[in-house]
Amino acid sequence: ARHWTAYATWPMPDRIAFAIVAVWLLASALLVPARMLGDAGEYLLMGESLVRHFTPDARPADIVALADKLQRQGTPLNFAPMLEIYFEASDTRLYCYHFWGYSLVATPAKVLLRVAGWHDVRALQVTNALLFLLTVHQVLSARSFARNTRRVLAAILVLSPVAWYVLWPHPEAACASGVLLALLWSREGRHVPAVLAASLATMQTPPLILLVA
Repeated sequence: ARHWTAYATWPMPDRIAFAIVAVWLLASALLVPARMLGDAGEYLLMGESLVRHFTPDARPADIVALADKLQRQGTPLNFAPMLEIYFEASDTRLYCYHFWGYSLVATPAKVLLRVAGWHDVRALQVTNALLFLLTVHQVLSARSFARNTRRVLAAILVLSPVAWYVLWPHPEAACASGVLLALLWSREGRHVPAVLAASLATMQTPPLILLVA
């Protein structure tokens, strides 16, 4: 439990700095409309499908529901090019060629946002923000580094390009967080969570299976 409650033992400057970063990232993730960049539409549609019927295949009702949500947050989406990378399986269901693991990881945030009456299409960026904050938290809590080293590493992380990709509804930021957590936890001898973090990243970036090994 000490790994997760270490915040209370940090020096006050560290706690204030972390709180500022947390407010910045979470407020941005909650307030900035989901942007339809690259493959975002496919991951959003798979998330909608997983929440609606617990499978990642796209159904007409899923498409209508997602289109309505995007329209309400002011982000209309052209579904034609997105659906071109959905393919019909032998049972006639439509599946995307992207793996659905990232969308599945974001479903808890999607459900909570929906219950709170918020735009649940922002679940991917909220998930990215939470994973990134977990990574910063664990860097600042690492006992295998001196305090000033932890601060420098956390500052590098917060100022790195990873932080600026958190609001992309894409798996890159989540994968980066998984890799960093795996390396950190492995250094600290916490091998089971290290393998789980690396596995999370591997779901969307298959070559990282070497890191799992």
